[in-house]
Amino acid sequence: CQLFRVGATFVCIFMLISIMVAFFFTAWEEWHSGVVQTAVGQIGVTEGQFFSIIGLIIVAIFGPEMFDTQIALPAFISENIGYSTITIKEIAVLLVLVGQIQFVISVLCSVYKTTPNMLRSLSWLLPLIALCVLTALWYHSTFFKAHPALAVFCVGQIFFVLTSKMIVCSMSKMSFPFFHIQLLFLAIPVLQYYECEKPCFVKKLTSLNADMGAKVCGKDGGMYAFVASLSLVLIFNLIFIVGFISQITQHLGIYCLKL
Repeated sequence: CQLFRVGATFVCIFMLISIMVAFFFTAWEEWHSGVVQTAVGQIGVTEGQFFSIIGLIIVAIFGPEMFDTQIALPAFISENIGYSTITIKEIAVLLVLVGQIQFVISVLCSVYKTTPNMLRSLSWLLPLIALCVLTALWYHSTFFKAHPALAVFCVGQIFFVLTSKMIVCSMSKMSFPFFHIQLLFLAIPVLQYYECEKPCFVKKLTSLNADMGAKVCGKDGGMYAFVASLSLVLIFNLIFIVGFISQITQHLGIYCLKL
């Protein structure tokens, strides 16, 4: 997002969701097939890193305006879509979209061939879908627009624990849990946004308490909701990490985080 200077826009959210889907689907497929897919066709993780490096070099030499360069579209295309030009940035987003569609289809086909219960397997995607939906709802808020890096960090912490649990379940062949309390914590800033900035969609619960309403819907209300959400997420993530390490060390009979 910083590379293309898209800011807190739908393009940034699309790129964020694309990354989350790619990593989670890889672990999800590994649970069923035992194979970690790291590429879409001939384009994989290493090639993606090279593209990022090349993009950063281009920005360092020519400036970020390079990706706003307009490229003329062929006449037969522009006549059908109504646009005569396209930017390098838009081309990159389209390539990511096409790659994601191909990747998702290939993973779904792979899982379908190996799972005895496709409905159960698809249900494991619901936490990821909930995370993507909450993120898409939150990005309209004033806080997300003003502090996109903080908001993305909070979303990333929740995605970290979802993917970690899927990897652990893949290694142990345990069923992926449906309930993840971190998703409830992300709902805090989302509800604050729709309660205070979009009251036409949600009943004004804060009207029941004037003092609470003044704090929740004040100019710092979004920050309060974010701090509460992130604090709870980090606490429960730490509990998950410590518990996971404790179980491994007990099983292997080794020491970690203690002498």
